Parts: sequence; structure tokens; C-alpha cells
Amino acid sequence: MRSGLELGTVQVPLDSSRDAQEALAVRRDLLPIDTYARSEDRMEAGAVPGGLAGLASLLKDTAGLLTHATNWLDRSSPDGDSLRVEASRVEQSAARISQLATMIKEEDCG
Repeated sequence: MRSGLELGTVQVPLDSSRDAQEALAVRRDLLPIDTYARSEDRMEAGAVPGGLAGLASLLKDTAGLLTHATNWLDRSSPDGDSLRVEASRVEQSAARISQLATMIKEEDCG
């Protein structure tokens, strides 16, 4: 199946002229404002290092939220311990993917 309509988010400055806002709103080359969507666009375009860097950032944010969630759990709770372990794993994955993003060269992508 192919989509008949694709919606995305483009940041259009409110203080720009009406013509400038309309021109920006229909541009297809602008990356979406959402981190995941930007990463997806970059990966689909073959810009693997940029896509990986965005995904690493998203994973780091996710790990931070998971860690923050443990603040609301009892310190002696086994569930809290499990959540802390998972947050650590996600953080480690983010670090490894970030490192790969710096090692992969654009010209190696295909």
C-alpha cells in the first residue's frame, strides 16, 4: 500500500510574512521538528550518521525519563530496581549508537 496523504510538522515562524509562511508550509525539503521524524527522514535519504545521531539523542532522552520515573518508586521495590537497570541499558545503547554515528562516514552509505 502507498499513502495518499503524508502529514508532517514544519516550523513556520509566526512573525514572517504571509507569503513566506505559505512558501515554507509547502516545502518538501525541510526536516520535521520531531526528533524521531527527522531521524527517519535522514535514514530514508541515506544520511545514516545524522539519522543515528538523532536516534541516539532520542534514546538518551528516553533513558532520562525512565530514570526520573524511578524517583517515584520505593527504593526497596524490585520493580524500581528493574526499571533502573532498563534505564541504564537504554543509556548504554544511546552511547554506543552515538559513537557509531561519529564513526560511519557519509560516503560509506549507499
